[in-house]
Amino acid sequence: MKLTNPSRFGAVLVTLLVSGVALVGCSDDGDGDGTGDTGTGGGSATGGGSATGGGSATGGGSATGGGSATGGGSATGGGSATGGGSATGGGSATGGSPATGDGSEYVNATNAVRAAVEQPAGYAGTWAPLPPVTWSATVAATAQAWAESLRDTKNCGLQHASGTGYGENLAMSSGNLSPTGAVNMWAGEKSKYEYSPTYVFESGTGHYTQLVWRDSVSIGCGSATCAGGATVICCRYDPPGNYKGSPPF
Repeated sequence: MKLTNPSRFGAVLVTLLVSGVALVGCSDDGDGDGTGDTGTGGGSATGGGSATGGGSATGGGSATGGGSATGGGSATGGGSATGGGSATGGGSATGGSPATGDGSEYVNATNAVRAAVEQPAGYAGTWAPLPPVTWSATVAATAQAWAESLRDTKNCGLQHASGTGYGENLAMSSGNLSPTGAVNMWAGEKSKYEYSPTYVFESGTGHYTQLVWRDSVSIGCGSATCAGGATVICCRYDPPGNYKGSPPF
């Protein structure tokens, strides 16, 4: 298990690697206080925590047998394809060919997490269910490009991009990882999350809070496959979430 928390490009970066699966998130930290800052000029505020227990989640997020996602199915509707074929639903083909499709597996998995959010205790005002996310081809293109960059420059290692203007969640597996598996691993942080009327950075929950940030209603994701069969997934969110002092819901 490797846990690091370096500061890079003004961002707090948290990485957890267990059983072949890594998750990473960051939040813009202009003042060095370990929290995400509201910023201008396109700086993104992204999911700041890392998952515990290997990033496993119920319903498809657990990583077993060298990091392949179990319960989440094969990487269809956005995962990676083998044999050089193009992937569908927003993923990438082995070798990095751009994928086609509407990203429905990413969208459906994310919306299932958002639909499960109920009015928290102490919520002020009139509660309304979180709006569903929709797929953005524009956002997806940037996510796909970053996944391929991580493949080409990091061999599927995880590092956040800076200055994208989007929120960002990353996941890596030493084997196959489906869109549903990645989303459910990020959602597995829910058990550690404690609601606050205004966002406060908490290590280990930032992926989840980005998933359920009320105003982050457009998403785009991409994936790439590295030598040895590792998979890296990048999802981006527009507008970005995890802004310090802003209400998550």
